Amino acid sequence: MTELLAIAESVWRRILKMKVLYFLVACAIIEISISYSYRYLMANQHQMLMVDVSLLINMIAGVLCVLSLSFDIPKELKEGTVSTLLSKPLGRTQYIIGKYLGIMIVCVVVMSLITIGFGIVHYIAFDSFPLNAIKAHILTILSMFPIAAIGLLFATFLTETVAALLTTAAIFFFHSTHIIGKIPVIYAGIIPDLNLFNLRAEATFRPGISVSIDWSYLMMAGLWGLFYSISIICITGLIFNRKDIK
Repeated sequence: MTELLAIAESVWRRILKMKVLYFLVACAIIEISISYSYRYLMANQHQMLMVDVSLLINMIAGVLCVLSLSFDIPKELKEGTVSTLLSKPLGRTQYIIGKYLGIMIVCVVVMSLITIGFGIVHYIAFDSFPLNAIKAHILTILSMFPIAAIGLLFATFLTETVAALLTTAAIFFFHSTHIIGKIPVIYAGIIPDLNLFNLRAEATFRPGISVSIDWSYLMMAGLWGLFYSISIICITGLIFNRKDIK
């Protein structure tokens, strides 16, 4: 357990210590606040625009954090860092779980900062706390559980570029499962439906329409994402344990 936490800490400490990360978070919050200036061009629909922009930026931030795994693990495999680590009392399963936990901590911290920034900007701009939009942001953060697991899977047996490209393609594809959902032979829960975490339409402010996102939905979606992630990590462990590491 200590070794697993050490691997996780090495990931989140290294990334969260980068000053450029917080500069990018600040830029993201500034970009969200700029959407307020579109109130005339958007015919007073700028509040809806701000919510949509914030959710999109938060998703992009989380995906970029996950993609760092696509470069980190293949690089360590290529340079022999993994074999050095595994020569110590550290199992392969502990290594991949540690990497997963580390990047999830990074995702939660970065995306939470953007969410808090959005909440502050929205409150200042509209003098109201966007509870539904905050719930949608929480769902976006929860979506990183299965996304990070998929990224981890590709990173353990593919090169950096291929792993990054496939992870990006998988994220796009998993947001489109409603298209293939009518084909039960292909879609039977094996492919994750990331639209479970996408409530942009419900969370967006629409004058005269009050939509409430229930906390129980967030809990159920989060549990589904967690259990799906565990299953993918188990598959990743089986592949990684059979991998010839030099």
